[in-house]
Amino acid sequence: MYINSLGCDQYSDWPCNHPYRSGWVSTAYFVSFTTLSSLVLLTLFIGVVTTSMDEAREKQKHEQSIEDDIADLQKQEKLNSEEIDNYRSAFRILDLDGGGTIEEEELRIGLESIGKTPSDEELRAMMKEVSKLNTFTVITCL
Repeated sequence: MYINSLGCDQYSDWPCNHPYRSGWVSTAYFVSFTTLSSLVLLTLFIGVVTTSMDEAREKQKHEQSIEDDIADLQKQEKLNSEEIDNYRSAFRILDLDGGGTIEEEELRIGLESIGKTPSDEELRAMMKEVSKLNTFTVITCL
């Protein structure tokens, strides 16, 4: 910027063939370039923050929906809070990958850890039964 605004003969140690200075034109160019770049970065930053807030809001709605389902199940099955906490603990132990669901392999590992070795058919039947009861969503969230 300084070479363009002051000229290469006054500011540069390099050989100067054309000591032409642009003055205000170069200053206006660099100021507008810097301002425009700042605005673009600010817009990108705001977009990222807004997107993150939307994702967090959706996650919160999903978690609240799960909590409502658990409360409904608790009333329906007449479970106390301690029993719900025990189910949550068991689910966290079985959900090895932290994905929010218990897959067949995770269930197999959990059952094997307590000394049970179900066959593939038995395991599929267990998963099918949970899915048939329509409680899989609630179980995955406990």
